[in-house]
Amino acid sequence: MDSQTHIRLATPEDAPQIATIKIESWREAYSHILRTETLANLNHNQETERFKTYILNQEHILVATDSQGKPVAYSLWVQLQPQLAENESTQSIIKTDWPYPNMLASLYVHPDHYGRGLGTALLRANAQLALHHHHKGMMIGVFKENIKAKSLYMKLGAVFIKTSTYTVDGTAYPDKVLAFHDLVSLTSTSPTS
Repeated sequence: MDSQTHIRLATPEDAPQIATIKIESWREAYSHILRTETLANLNHNQETERFKTYILNQEHILVATDSQGKPVAYSLWVQLQPQLAENESTQSIIKTDWPYPNMLASLYVHPDHYGRGLGTALLRANAQLALHHHHKGMMIGVFKENIKAKSLYMKLGAVFIKTSTYTVDGTAYPDKVLAFHDLVSLTSTSPTS
């Protein structure tokens, strides 16, 4: 990440550019994973409205901006709502096998800005956000076939937790759930390639 790149919370005005980042990065990174029709049918107006809603609902969307302040990468961090079920003694129990109740739900860099360290910078910023919310670790899901992203996350300390599926446009795809157990180390500014 160069010195002219900044990370900040997204504003509603960023929604159209965030939608462009998502669509362009999905078409580039997932061309060998998702169905061609799914990628072709990504709708900029729908995505823009979705991101406006997320931002207005105070979801934790961070953007990395270029020297003109234009978003070129974004991430979405969420605190998971536990799925509760009543046990026989009517006490609530959490039905999940994930070790942390938060996750980095999205992290995308516009293809024109690949290789500049923006993904790593956003990942570290989200680790700081999770620490700020008193979490010790953070979850992330990645398509099984997304070797590049999975390799980056594991290089930065993520470990495999479980296999899952992620459904896009009615099709379930194999997904790997990873966890970062040491957010303090992840927030370190040591360089990575």
